[in-house]
Amino acid sequence: MLLRHGFLYALGRGLPGLVNFVALAVYTRLLAPEQFGEYTLVVTAVGTADAFLLQWLRLALLRFLPRADVDPRTTLATIARMLLVIVAAACLVAGVAATLFVTDPTTRQLVYLGIALFLVQGVFELTIERERSQLSPARYGAYAAGKAVLSLAFGAGLALLGWGAASLLVGLVAAMLLTLVVLGAPGLWARALTGPFERRLVRNVLAYGLPLATTATLGFVVSTSDRFMLAGFLDSGVAGVYAVGYDLANYGIGMLLSIVNLAAYPLVVAALERDGPAAARQELSRTVSLLLMFGLPAAAGMAVLAPNIAAVLVGQEFEAATKAVLPWIAGAALIAGVKSYYLDLAFQLGRDTLKQLWIMLVSMALNVSLNLWWIPTLGLMGALYSTVVAYVVAAALAWWFGRSSFALPPLPRQPVGAIVAATTVMTVALAFTRDWSGAAPLAAQVLGGGLVYLAALLLLDRRLLRPLVQRVAARGQRGSSD
Repeated sequence: MLLRHGFLYALGRGLPGLVNFVALAVYTRLLAPEQFGEYTLVVTAVGTADAFLLQWLRLALLRFLPRADVDPRTTLATIARMLLVIVAAACLVAGVAATLFVTDPTTRQLVYLGIALFLVQGVFELTIERERSQLSPARYGAYAAGKAVLSLAFGAGLALLGWGAASLLVGLVAAMLLTLVVLGAPGLWARALTGPFERRLVRNVLAYGLPLATTATLGFVVSTSDRFMLAGFLDSGVAGVYAVGYDLANYGIGMLLSIVNLAAYPLVVAALERDGPAAARQELSRTVSLLLMFGLPAAAGMAVLAPNIAAVLVGQEFEAATKAVLPWIAGAALIAGVKSYYLDLAFQLGRDTLKQLWIMLVSMALNVSLNLWWIPTLGLMGALYSTVVAYVVAAALAWWFGRSSFALPPLPRQPVGAIVAATTVMTVALAFTRDWSGAAPLAAQVLGGGLVYLAALLLLDRRLLRPLVQRVAARGQRGSSD
């Protein structure tokens, strides 16, 4: 089931991921670095608010909806009402504050757009997490694809009309609204809100989720505080060019690792609730193997091919910074993904999320301190160094303290060894093509590197790919018999 769901999520996230790459290529040619910097600062501020106020509700939905001792209608109704109360209060406070205290008309406009984005994004993200919890990867993919394609179309069109940073924000809001309406989300939530409200569940959700709210916020600060500090110490243009390289790496590495997590986490929770910790650990062992099987070669390839990726995918004003950022953030994204999608599960499965909070607090304090120290002296590179150090420390602490919350399975030696060796072979092969330049050579580098990696992996450990091959063959046999 993990491979089947992973394949469906790969389709659902693969198209949006490709669209996001195209979007960066388009936006960096339509907007100046200062305009893209304004856009990314608004999105980052909204993301921080979402991480603190709403992400814990989504995690609680994933954790409690599969439970057999609670009616799913009650869970949906309770969490949906909690979302509405939080969103309404936050939007009201932010709107009043912007009206009273923000005097610049352009800035006020961006704040209002950020409020609209927070509102629509909150509903949209809870909707797709509901589909994920229900093990519906096809509908999850439809939502993700609709948002990505429509936001690019709307954003690029408005940017051509000269709307600047506002074009991308309006495009995002319009894309999510239209996708929700077309796929029937208003009716789904209208029905959910008629369900019973359970106060006892609210207490359970709060106890489980509030530590995660602070943890998610601190994690978001670790990944985004450098943008605000670059804008403060230098200017919004530097924050903009930095954000492009950062987002490229996250779109690539983050997309691959999130596909594994999207498929694996509901199965881990279901195995834990149905068959106990031993069954959950079997799912976790498969999860970490898949995380490394996809994430390690992607990070290594992105680091080696950074010059050509920057030359092909971003505008000329963004190219130099992207070339510098990609190798560092590719490594950081891999570390962060393994931490979030494997090491942190020890706290979530063990319902010991307070420890996760303290770990992220240490990581955030370290990241902000290093940014304050290194950005004024090292500029953009100081932000990169502080990010990598913070993620390494956070992962080490999660591994150490997670052992007492829920014992994760040890790394499977044979698969991991084969993955590392195959990645090394691929990296050496790609190093000979490092000076290639252009779109066609980049496609050849990616395809060639992938083939070298797969061939090496098959030679070193066929067991890693055997289940996938067997499933494909079985599907082919069923199709021919029909």
